[in-house]
Amino acid sequence: MKRLRFLSIIAFRLLLSIVFVYAALAKLGEPLEFRGAVQSFQLNLRSFAGAIVYIVPSLELVLSLALWLKRYRFLAALHSAVLFLLFIVLVAISWFRGIDLTCGCFGGGGANSSYFLIIARNTGFFLMAVFLLMRQDRTGKH
Repeated sequence: MKRLRFLSIIAFRLLLSIVFVYAALAKLGEPLEFRGAVQSFQLNLRSFAGAIVYIVPSLELVLSLALWLKRYRFLAALHSAVLFLLFIVLVAISWFRGIDLTCGCFGGGGANSSYFLIIARNTGFFLMAVFLLMRQDRTGKH
């Protein structure tokens, strides 16, 4: 059982790190399209959209590394869970408001995706982050 838990922790860290790096590099590679995706949420963030275009991918890169650094694992898992929960809430609000959303999750504008699929995917990532959060103490063990 301990081996399965250990392998799950490694697999979830690896998967979340890959997702964060891929998403960050895609966003940084197409900042104007990502800005358009941010603005498609219609949250009156126009003045902050430029900053968000660089803050979100930078945070994703930091989290991808911090998930592997013993000292920061707890905080990285916590911030990952909060970030995915924020993404879920933003997409759900957009869905509820009937906004024709361009996700921007993995870079530029891209094609419009199914709200349900975006929420389901982010819920899976959120649950992985919560699993990592619950499987280690605040000192970074495991």
